[in-house]
Amino acid sequence: MRLNKRQTAELDRLYAKAKVLTPEAVVRESRKRSSALRSLFHWDDDAKAAQIGRIAIARDVIASVRVERSNSKTQTFDVRMYHGSGKGYRSIDDVITTEQLRSRLIEDALRDLERFAARYETIADLSGIVRGVRSVIRKHRKTETP
Repeated sequence: MRLNKRQTAELDRLYAKAKVLTPEAVVRESRKRSSALRSLFHWDDDAKAAQIGRIAIARDVIASVRVERSNSKTQTFDVRMYHGSGKGYRSIDDVITTEQLRSRLIEDALRDLERFAARYETIADLSGIVRGVRSVIRKHRKTETP
């Protein structure tokens, strides 16, 4: 979701006022007809808003699924779920054994690492980690290029 300048400014104002930004404060502010955030919500369609809320809860439920498996040595491990191509959650086993999904997973992971590095690059205590993350990204991008 991309926010416009007015919406970003409104979030900045809310943060400056309370020194914390919560979903409840954003919803409360967006109820006002004059709010730049109002258009991000479905105030005129309770059924649609309720459905969106239920879908959000369902995403949380699915994302919390943890499957334990045992191999021949009876060790257990988590099978993470991956939200593939916007069509739902898939088991990591299916993702890593399907070339197209595996490539998308790796690309998503690299984008996540890039966002991590951008978010934390100004924190001196994390500078070594950020350098390491960027090094991994560079190395992987080199191996992708034929």
